[in-house]
Amino acid sequence: MARASRLLIVCALLAPTGAAAEVERRRHPDGRLAELITKNRFGEKEGPYSAYHRNGRLKEEGRFVRDKREGAWAEYHENGKLRRRAHHKKDVLDGPFVSHHENGAKSAEGTYREGRLEGRYRSYHANGRLAEEGSFRRGDLEGEARWYHESGRLACLADVVRGMTRLNGRYHTFFANGRPSERASYKERKLEGLHELFHESGHPRQRASYRGGRLEGTRTSYFDGGRVREEASYRDDQRHGPYRDHHENGRVREEGRYEAGVYHGAVRLYFEDGRKAQELVYDRGQRHGRQRSYYRNGKLEAEEEYAAGERHGRSRWYFDDGKLACEARFERGKLAGGARLFTDEGKLREELEYAAGVLTRRKLYDEKGKLKFDRRYLEDGSRR
Repeated sequence: MARASRLLIVCALLAPTGAAAEVERRRHPDGRLAELITKNRFGEKEGPYSAYHRNGRLKEEGRFVRDKREGAWAEYHENGKLRRRAHHKKDVLDGPFVSHHENGAKSAEGTYREGRLEGRYRSYHANGRLAEEGSFRRGDLEGEARWYHESGRLACLADVVRGMTRLNGRYHTFFANGRPSERASYKERKLEGLHELFHESGHPRQRASYRGGRLEGTRTSYFDGGRVREEASYRDDQRHGPYRDHHENGRVREEGRYEAGVYHGAVRLYFEDGRKAQELVYDRGQRHGRQRSYYRNGKLEAEEEYAAGERHGRSRWYFDDGKLACEARFERGKLAGGARLFTDEGKLREELEYAAGVLTRRKLYDEKGKLKFDRRYLEDGSRR
């Protein structure tokens, strides 16, 4: 079959052009032949044409008619094996084609019509197994399409309309071990209904529901092994309602409630052993009111007052044994008034005074509590 096709190409190359012809030879920088170009008396490419790789092997052969590729053409890899056999009409791909990998195995087959893929198409891995199959219409995938792993197992199954940008129907993907990776349905390019993701082990990774491409209802994600990782409620693609996140050991890591995509109300965070890590309060996405954080030993680490997302009021920080480490006052996110810092023995070591976030005075104390440094500052931070 290959010899017959090659013979047809050779016969086409030898066909008369009907006009006086000359052959132009072009060469690679090392002097080896690069192209043999047949031209008519008007200087147009007309008749047989061949191109060569730098190693001297044939790269391409076919026929030109008035500077345009016409009829059967063949392209070759540097190792001499056929790369592609196709047909051209007025310089545009038109008709059946077959392409090959460098090892000689078929890489693709299909049909072009006026430069665009049309009808059944298949591509292949270098090991000869099927890689892709589907049908094209005016250059776009149309209908059921399938992709395969090199092992031959199915990698993806999709229902498409006018190419992969227009999914409409099933969209299923699979790991190399044959287990599902994703299961989804699309309606006019938008996710619709149940959407599932999986771990390679086969355990579920995420389950969610969509309506018109937008999340609606509960979305649940899972650790590999089956334990719940996160549960969130959605309304019109925004988190709305209860929210809970878990550590891998199954204990709750974070819980709260969303409204229109932002936290609203009490939020609690926990360590892996179940002890509380933080107690927060939000007002429509901004911290508001008293916020507390804790050490792993259960001792209070910090207690802060917020208003509209900024520190506002008295804040205190503690050592992990419960002793006060620092206290300060804020107004709309800026230090205002006094701030005091203590040693881990509970002794005062530093006092700071601020006005609208600018340091106005600093006092330092020695180990016995006696004042050893006292300096006042101007609004630009310079000493008085």
